[in-house]
Amino acid sequence: MIDHPHPQSKDSATTAGIPTAARDVFSKSGFDATGRVDEIARRAGVNKATLRYHIGNKEKLYETVIFGVINRVIDTTTRDIQKAPTPEAKLRTYIKTMV
Repeated sequence: MIDHPHPQSKDSATTAGIPTAARDVFSKSGFDATGRVDEIARRAGVNKATLRYHIGNKEKLYETVIFGVINRVIDTTTRDIQKAPTPEAKLRTYIKTMV
């Protein structure tokens, strides 16, 4: 897993939906077209001040989304490789994931 360079949320119950909302908005609109974080905060059910306090600015939020996606790929790949029965199957699993 890649360590996120920023501290994790101080109140995970309040902010749990922020990365998901951000991923949805960024994937639909892209970083530049997303504009401000208003839509992300609204979808996450928090106000902009809470989002900025727990996550940071739009760039930090995007970084959080990217790290989340990368970590999911790493976790899934690791799990699939561990399940593979032979060294050859482990290598095939790794190659299949990366390609």
